[in-house]
Amino acid sequence: MSKRIKLSPSSTKISNKYVENFWNKFLEVNPNFYEPKNRLDRIKANQFNNGKRAKPYRRLQSAIENHPFVEPQSSETYLVHWFRNDLRIHDNLALLKTIELGHKLNKKVITVYIFNEFDLRRHMDSVMKIDFIKRSLVELRQSLNDLNIPLEIIHTDRTDFVPYFTQLIKEKYQTSTVSFNTRYEWDEINTDIEIIDSGAFNVYCPLQDQLIIEPFQLQTGKGTMYSKFTPWWKSWAKKTLELYKTGRLECLKNPKAFEAWESLERFNKDEGQLDKEFSLETLLNEQLYKGIITQSDLQNLPELYKPGEKAAYQTFNNYLETNSIAKYTTAKDPPQISGSTHLSHHLTQGTISPRYIFHELVSLNQGKIIGGNINVETLIKELAWREFFRHLVCNWPYCMMYVPTNLNSLDLHNENSREKFQKWAQGETGFPIVDACMRQLLKTGYMNNRCRMICSSFLAKDLNVDYRAGELWFYQHLIDGDFISNNQGWQWTTSTGLDSQPWFRIFNVHLQSEKFDKECLFIKHWIPQLEGFETKQIHYAQGLSGYFKPCIDRDAEREATLERYREAMSTK
Repeated sequence: MSKRIKLSPSSTKISNKYVENFWNKFLEVNPNFYEPKNRLDRIKANQFNNGKRAKPYRRLQSAIENHPFVEPQSSETYLVHWFRNDLRIHDNLALLKTIELGHKLNKKVITVYIFNEFDLRRHMDSVMKIDFIKRSLVELRQSLNDLNIPLEIIHTDRTDFVPYFTQLIKEKYQTSTVSFNTRYEWDEINTDIEIIDSGAFNVYCPLQDQLIIEPFQLQTGKGTMYSKFTPWWKSWAKKTLELYKTGRLECLKNPKAFEAWESLERFNKDEGQLDKEFSLETLLNEQLYKGIITQSDLQNLPELYKPGEKAAYQTFNNYLETNSIAKYTTAKDPPQISGSTHLSHHLTQGTISPRYIFHELVSLNQGKIIGGNINVETLIKELAWREFFRHLVCNWPYCMMYVPTNLNSLDLHNENSREKFQKWAQGETGFPIVDACMRQLLKTGYMNNRCRMICSSFLAKDLNVDYRAGELWFYQHLIDGDFISNNQGWQWTTSTGLDSQPWFRIFNVHLQSEKFDKECLFIKHWIPQLEGFETKQIHYAQGLSGYFKPCIDRDAEREATLERYREAMSTK
């Protein structure tokens, strides 16, 4: 059985009340979890398109230009690096620059990671993801300590984060020099802009630690941002190949250690701790989720998702050394086998450099990006999709406020049945491939990309539920929850984005099941009660006595979906 599905299926279903609470809190009461004054309607969203509102990424660029980084003053003893989703030393642009300056100017480097519970609640980060971050920080601290660099992990709960951060850096660390790598999400990038524009800091903030090509560097012949992946991909491949051949994508060398210093341990500690609502034990002890996660699971999860930089590089290098990549094109989709790289959670938290992955893959492909080995090219293209999504949200930032990039899709009339959403979320729709995928998500915090497409299409196009409900549900449970990739992935599948599949294409769950889980190994693992049925019965959800009846008539729903998409998405 695949490494990804070695946890045993649950004997107890997720409670109805758990799903109801989610629906009430995030869909009916406050779908965006933002104050009304900050929500975007069609008119406000379109202001980013017509130039009446400045795009956050452009504002960040301006802030950096208006407050250029300078070498710190001699009176400052410390330089601070603020870790966010860059939990590594190797090829960490902002951190390594700070360490280089520390050696040059004979200053100590302090690093800090801040858990802000207000943001964790607001953004609905999954507890599995938070647990992975905590374990990765333990690994990171050990590696930093080898360099005689402390890592202070701070837990707080602040709505006024920027004033709090200013006081922390100025008073506790007694410096104004701080470095951090760019983030692209709405709240995060606006926080960074506020910090830089405050003028209180001397900030070093490289713009592309997560990326190979900075946003807005690739443009059409008309000078606009690409809205379609294929022409963007060709332009990206041309530019990155040029950088590769001229040696400008070489990863930065690991730094040398500082000499030990007396006060290091004063900054090498945890300040406070996270509320119990953010712990894995919550899933074990909380009645609303009880039975999904067991004590045995809590012991297995650390092995299933090994944390930190060393594990990330070991996973990737092992994938190449064992030649697993030779089957990538055919093995990445079937959920019953372990055909992907298993790097998604590492990329989300920055425990591995995307430049390193790119460089190794292009080298393996004999200096080619397009062409050469089809498996290597396909994996490079997957890395490019992640980058393309970040370029998209920088140019159409309103999609990060739960406004679909294709504004016409705001006119879609969804039924938004609580009952249907509940069946989907609990893995009880009566369509086995969907139910198996959703149960895997609840148990492991993971499903592969093919499963994500099947389940997202089914919710939005078969069950007629607003895609944003599913987007939020995924994000609240994924261990690799990357807001931008999740947001754009849902828009692609549900035809609400710019470069989405055609609105009239609806995934046929029966054919998807038959094609990608032919022998029903994945389905039977997660739904053991189907063990005795024929594969065709399972694929087509027919004659499964004792199992949930299909919650919809797919043929009827398909016609209804085509009609409502036709009405909303036709040229206006």
